[in-house]
Amino acid sequence: MKSVGGECGRPPLQRRQGLSNCMAAIRVGSLDEKGSDDSTDHSGANFPRVVQGCHVTEVVEVLAPHQELSRSLRQARYGVAYLRAVCAQAGVKLVETSPDEDVSGVDCLLSFPQFDTRVQVKCTARRLGRTTGTLSYHIGEKTFRKWARNQSRTYIVVVIVPENSDAWADFDVDDETPAHCAAYWAEVDRDRTTEPWTVQVERGRRLTPETLADWHALEMEDTYGA
Repeated sequence: MKSVGGECGRPPLQRRQGLSNCMAAIRVGSLDEKGSDDSTDHSGANFPRVVQGCHVTEVVEVLAPHQELSRSLRQARYGVAYLRAVCAQAGVKLVETSPDEDVSGVDCLLSFPQFDTRVQVKCTARRLGRTTGTLSYHIGEKTFRKWARNQSRTYIVVVIVPENSDAWADFDVDDETPAHCAAYWAEVDRDRTTEPWTVQVERGRRLTPETLADWHALEMEDTYGA
């Protein structure tokens, strides 16, 4: 599925038939210089913002009869599940934050023997820039204010999935189920007090089991000097 729209301006809405008898819609909007968007549909509903250049996009899929989770909820669960899989391979315990207790702006804690590390997880169908190798994700001032209260390192993990959810994992390969996604990370700037309220991930910081070992080593040095 290709992005629609070209010039920044009034957000168009286009639909096409998906690969699993569902309808997919891509909304494209523009950002003003402050990073806010004008991307709302006729119902006035807002949707998550992913900043890349001047465009904001979201893929929306109509639910099949057996489904209850919307596209955005499925992406959110898939993102956490992917991080959990990486943690399992790395031998690190992951504890999800209760929705009613999300006061620190994080989705989960990585539990190391000596301490916990805070992680926010985002999942998107946007891609890293072909020339820059980066992706900027709009977070919002409220979350940055929460991060500012954290006294230890805090990370964001952005999981990138295909636009069509049928392609998130391949169940047609014998004896294995490849996951067609990748995750990238950044340490959040807990001292930021002004715009832009975005974080940027880059191709050189791909999340792997070794990443968690590196995070542990940094926190050990910060806490114990070792």
